[in-house]
Amino acid sequence: TTKRETSLEERFWKMVDVRGPNECWEWKGSRDPYGYGRTRMTGQYYKAHRLCHVLTKGPIPEGMLVIHSCDNSSCVNPSHLRAGTHKENSRDMISRGRSTSGESNPSAKLTRKIVEEIREHSACGPFNQTEAARRLGVSRSCIYDALNFIKWK
Repeated sequence: TTKRETSLEERFWKMVDVRGPNECWEWKGSRDPYGYGRTRMTGQYYKAHRLCHVLTKGPIPEGMLVIHSCDNSSCVNPSHLRAGTHKENSRDMISRGRSTSGESNPSAKLTRKIVEEIREHSACGPFNQTEAARRLGVSRSCIYDALNFIKWK
């Protein structure tokens, strides 16, 4: 058969390394920079895990994501995938230790030690957040967030 005669579903499953029911089923095709499988079918690009959800469970409700229970972005095992909200996905990420916080966040401007020093100085009396921000090369809101446990909890 030619590509045009092969169904979308058949073409999809040819790109999956199907294993045991509880194992990750790796996408064998191309991946995006974050490791998510991607494919072009019917003239459009699709993320493999989202396409798998549609093929096996039906449409993804509007505004929802497809969440991996296995933390493997290239996995397309339907039993590892479910529709969920961005908030649920973030909560899962944090509970599994996959979020970057504090110094492990590549965009962090402060270190744990500096945040502790800022809090100590602030507790000792008058503290000029604007001056501290200028000296540290960060915004005043960065200092405010650190002092008020908005960031660096």
